[in-house]
Order: sequence, then structure tokens, then C-alpha cells
Amino acid sequence: MKKIFLLSVLTLLAITIQAQQNLFEALENNGDGATYHGFGALVAKGDGTYNFKTDYLPVKIELERTPSGIPVGFEARFISEDKRAFRETELSDYGTIDNYIHPISIKHRYTKEGYVVIDDLLFRLDKIYDGSFPSMENVASVYVLEKDRKATTKAPKKKKGGFLSRMKAKIKSARNSSVPSSPTYKYLTSLNLDKKFNDYIAAMKLKQAIPLTAKDNAKIEAIKKAKKMDADEIKRYNDSVKATPEYKRLKEYQAFVASIDEEKASTIVTIINRTGKDIYVFEEGSRNGSRVGHANSIKVPCTKNYYYNFNPNSSNKSHCYSANSGCNASVTIK
Repeated sequence: MKKIFLLSVLTLLAITIQAQQNLFEALENNGDGATYHGFGALVAKGDGTYNFKTDYLPVKIELERTPSGIPVGFEARFISEDKRAFRETELSDYGTIDNYIHPISIKHRYTKEGYVVIDDLLFRLDKIYDGSFPSMENVASVYVLEKDRKATTKAPKKKKGGFLSRMKAKIKSARNSSVPSSPTYKYLTSLNLDKKFNDYIAAMKLKQAIPLTAKDNAKIEAIKKAKKMDADEIKRYNDSVKATPEYKRLKEYQAFVASIDEEKASTIVTIINRTGKDIYVFEEGSRNGSRVGHANSIKVPCTKNYYYNFNPNSSNKSHCYSANSGCNASVTIK
């Protein structure tokens, strides 16, 4: 009887592992070119669910593939502005997939910023450390697949307690989130993200431990070939360009420009972000903010006034630099 029970458990576990979609399978299943709405500044509610203080502009995500059609990356572009929001691909100089056959994540080789896709959610992580699996603790934002969720929205359960306690709960909830309520947001905040994330990583760890097949090895070689081919083509092109008289004249011109760069440096101020999360820096009078990640910086003309906030869609901004007050210097936002 015990053997039968154990066999049943192992069979169920095997089915669960095999059914778990990897990073690119999930993106393909959601639809190439699908729209996602992002939410950031997570606030844990203590039960595995989260509120979010920031929402981001919707993006369209499209897969990037090798010449033979193997997905090895993706690009997200803002729908409203048709410009890149973020991108990562194995075929770039810096992108790296953790596992070619059963990928959990893709990240930037140097900044360690990376992405995990679980079902209809894309998680952006500030750090995915080398030799370690992604951790929910490092999730900076979550992008949710946009679709009609009205039919799946559950009616909230009535909370016990008096009028005063219910009002306190509403006030606390409002403080924990400045994001406008929507079916997508309600869906996201109803999920136990801790459990979903940890269960996924546990299942994918087991999946990555499965021995490779001949087909798997062929796929790995195809990706390596595409990556090498891309690098070789770039090198050949660069070598051919460097051999031309035009390139030599360009280098001479660049040397001339470099000689006057010191003069231009006196018109720049560096704004450094030490707030612990992403900020958006705005030139006075502009609605277009530049995203600056934590511990990163941005160089801007020092003759303008600048403001920042944590939500690019919010009109509430804090002053961070006055025109002509710190040319050829830096300003740190804490």
C-alpha cells in the first residue's frame, strides 16, 4: 500500500514538473506581442500577497529568436511611445540565460538585473546572483498580462469587526497603495506571489536536473552557434570598417572632439540615485522622465532645474537640482 501511495506521489510530481512552463514557453503561451501592465514598489501584506505603490506604462513584449527559431530573449516596448522599455537576449554581449533547455531566468551579465516569467506574470528582479536561483526578495516589479478579467474577479468577502475596525483596514490599505484600482491590479494583489514564485523555482530546479537528451544537446549547440555567428559577423564588420580611410579620419575627428570634451564637462551635472528604488528624473516643464535605477546615475545639462518622483505617471515631484548650482559636480538623492 505504501509503495502504491509513493508511486502515486512520484507520478503526480513528475506530471507537475513536466507541465511547468519555462521562461520562453510562458511568453509564447501568452502570445508574441502581448500587452503587459507593470506594477512596482512592492509592499508585503504578510500573507504572501502584495500591494504596489507604483504602476508603469503598458508594454508590448516580443520574443527574439535565433535564425533557426529558438527563443533566446525578448524586448518590451512602451505602447504609448513606441520606444524600448527593457530588453534582454542571449545573443547580445551582456545577456545570459541560466539554462538553455529549461530556462528560469535571463539577466544582464554585469548589473545582474534579470527577469523571470511565471504563467501570466513577468517578474523584474534587481539582482539575480551568479550561482544562485532567483529570489522573491529581489523582485522590483511585476508585469501582468493584460486580458479581460471581469469574469474571474471574485466578490470580496465581508470582513468581521465593527465599523471602526473596517475603516482602519481601508485606510491602511489605501496607504499601502497609490495605484488606481483595476481588474488587473485586483488580480495581481489577490495572488500569493511568495508561494507562486517559490513553488515555480522548486519545480524548475527539479526540471533542470533532468538528464539532457540528444535533442537537447542539439538545441544547445544551435544556440551557441547563433551566438558565435552573431559575434563573428560583428567582428568581421568592425574589422572591415577599421581598414577604411573613412574610419581613420573618423578617429582623428574623435580625438579632436575629445580635446574639447573637458570644456563641455563644465555644463553637466550628475544626479545619483541612493533611494533604494527606481526614480524618474524630470527636467522642469517636461512630462518625460528618465528612469534611474538604485545606485545608478544620470548626466544632464546643469543649466536646468530638475525634479524626481517614484511614479512616472504622477504629477507630484520633488525638487532635486537648481539650475547652474552644481555644474561639473554631482547631486545625490537619498
